[in-house]
Amino acid sequence: MGVHEIVVDAHFHHVPVAVYEKLEALISTTDEGRRLQAKCRDPAYAGSKANLLLRDLEATIRYMDDVGVDIAMLQMPSWSVAKRC
Repeated sequence: MGVHEIVVDAHFHHVPVAVYEKLEALISTTDEGRRLQAKCRDPAYAGSKANLLLRDLEATIRYMDDVGVDIAMLQMPSWSVAKRC
C-alpha cells in the first residue's frame, strides 16, 4: 500500500465578513485604518479572487479541494484595525 502525503497550506488566512462590515462602518482616525478602508473599497481589490476567497470560507474549501490541499493552518491577519473590530 502506498504512502499518502498530506498537503498542508501553512499560510492560510480567513477574514470573517463581520470584520469587513465593522471596518466599513468604522471611522478611521489613523493612516493605517484609512489606507485599509480605501483598499477594501477599491473595486479592483474587492473583486479580486484572493479577496473573495478571504471572505468566503466555503469557496476557499472548494478551491483547496481543486488544487489538492488537504488541510490548512488558519491565521488571522494582524491588522491593528481588525483587532479593534
